[in-house]
Amino acid sequence: MFDYVTSDPDMIELIRIRENGVHDYNSDIDSAERRGIALGAAKRELARSALLMNLPIDQISQLTGLSIAEVQALKSS
Repeated sequence: MFDYVTSDPDMIELIRIRENGVHDYNSDIDSAERRGIALGAAKRELARSALLMNLPIDQISQLTGLSIAEVQALKSS
């Protein structure tokens, strides 16, 4: 596979290990992004529910970790 770069088996193994590492890193970043998006959606849904219960915006911010501006934006939408 990497014989176009070198015929040294040790170098080919190092290249393969590096490529696998890059692939694993990119997969981990992708998974983290998806978890972050899901967590943000859950926080916004909790904030919407709290707004419907007429909880104060500052308490919703503390409860969800969203900023007051983010909670106010949800209230306006």
